[in-house]
Amino acid sequence: MFDFASEDHQYAHLWINKNSMKAVDELNNESYKIQELLRQPMFLIFVDFEDSRYSKASYKALEVIKQVSEKFGHVLGFMYV
Repeated sequence: MFDFASEDHQYAHLWINKNSMKAVDELNNESYKIQELLRQPMFLIFVDFEDSRYSKASYKALEVIKQVSEKFGHVLGFMYV
């Protein structure tokens, strides 16, 4: 738990930013800004849920990335575009 009354607010901001995102989140303006504030590298995957040729593979890729993010989410931001 963070003490918001303390003089060191940087950790509180980092905690709020990190916990305001999903383990694997869609890359948009807001999520990009948060990742930049965290100064954390991003792992991007490109998916296509609309085209039936790629939809199944896209959902599978997202499931795999969710599993990977459990182990490496503290050092990388996992995003899909």
